[in-house]
Amino acid sequence: MCSSDVSIAYNSKISYEIDDVRKMVSDALHLLKLDEENYGTSDWNPLGKYVHFGDKVLIKPNLVMHNNPSGEGTECLYTQPSVVEAVIEYTIKALMGRGSIIVGDAPMQGCHFDELISKSGYSEMISRVKKQLLESNQNITIELKDFRNTISNTKKGVVIEKEIGSDGITVNLANKSSFFGLSEDRIKNMRVTNYDPHILQEHHTVGKHEYLIARDALKADVVINMPKPKTHRKAGVTGALKNLVGMNSSKEYLPHHTRQTGKIKGDAFLHKNFFLRMADSFEDDKCVAEKCRRYKLALFYRYAGGACRHLGRKVSHEKYGEGSWYGNDTIWRTILDLNKILQYADKNGKICETRQRRFFNIGDMIISGEKDGPIRPSRKDVGIIIAGEDPCSFDEVTTALMGFETEKIPTIREMRKASPQLYLNADYKIKSNNNNWDGKSAEDICENFSLHFAPNPGWQEALD
Repeated sequence: MCSSDVSIAYNSKISYEIDDVRKMVSDALHLLKLDEENYGTSDWNPLGKYVHFGDKVLIKPNLVMHNNPSGEGTECLYTQPSVVEAVIEYTIKALMGRGSIIVGDAPMQGCHFDELISKSGYSEMISRVKKQLLESNQNITIELKDFRNTISNTKKGVVIEKEIGSDGITVNLANKSSFFGLSEDRIKNMRVTNYDPHILQEHHTVGKHEYLIARDALKADVVINMPKPKTHRKAGVTGALKNLVGMNSSKEYLPHHTRQTGKIKGDAFLHKNFFLRMADSFEDDKCVAEKCRRYKLALFYRYAGGACRHLGRKVSHEKYGEGSWYGNDTIWRTILDLNKILQYADKNGKICETRQRRFFNIGDMIISGEKDGPIRPSRKDVGIIIAGEDPCSFDEVTTALMGFETEKIPTIREMRKASPQLYLNADYKIKSNNNNWDGKSAEDICENFSLHFAPNPGWQEALD
């Protein structure tokens, strides 16, 4: 049974300067009483419970995109490199002179990875750590990796893809998937926006539910999950559980929503509407044409779909689309599947009965994101580093801090139902250096001591 306690280290000074971040990360780990007997000495090794001599460690930040279209900066968009650097320092100490560290993620397909790591400081930070390891003569390697197999650019509304790798191990959850038991029609109509639906259908059928997991994630002995908690258009919130989507190397394996048809209601939008169904059909045709590099045909389908979508919204006053609303009943299943894989898939992708790797979460909420997250969030100065072993408890606390009832977030609600399989423990304590949160329950924090985040527009009706 894992420990479910969650720590909230607070500092009213909103700063990503490395010394300030080190102090906050140290406080978060100390609040959990990690290596308590050595705290305050040079021997203090707070991550030693999770990271052992010679381990292969994956540090998994949330990188998302290289820019924020909201105009409110990237500090609220992705996990900041100074937070990752502070965690790397404790990881190196726990490795005791031997091991390897991968800092890796699969951001959105349109992310300019080189631009992100250059402008953010990730590249400079990794170079600095490499130099320090070399000078200290430790047998520890560190690499920064893009886990994606495909990248894309959008020109005049048409997506142009480019293959950049072929890494990944296929993992089939079969009847252990959260999609198991759904009807064949429902599964056939699962979609991820901007990707060829035929590829998704190859990997999700009745009795087969496959994901392409980055090799470094499965080969890792321990994963340190470093989300950027913020609001999310499809899941309501994104935190530790949702951050594991970035260990999948090909987005075509990831169901995000379900199309409406004459037979099934789906969850793409709220109202039954012929024109919106036609718009989604044209979107499918556009994605197939793009995959075949028939860009003029793709452009035609784009305009045809846009016209149908305009008509459909005018007829039914529909506010939602692409599953970006509180009625999404698909994305939480994908998120739970990926969490099952991380915990139970061995290094070759075989699902086992026991947990296969150690796991810890450290979240960057120094500056968080609200409103139109996760892609175009608005800045929310918070001043928090949050930490804990159990990702579901971690997400319950971050959601409560945002001011949202956890029962209204499907990923958390459904993960709790799956707790016997995932070894989760609902009996946890919240520890903080802020009296408003220390010793409180998530429900009490949500009702009386929250930070009052503005939800994503598609979730406003449910969460306000």
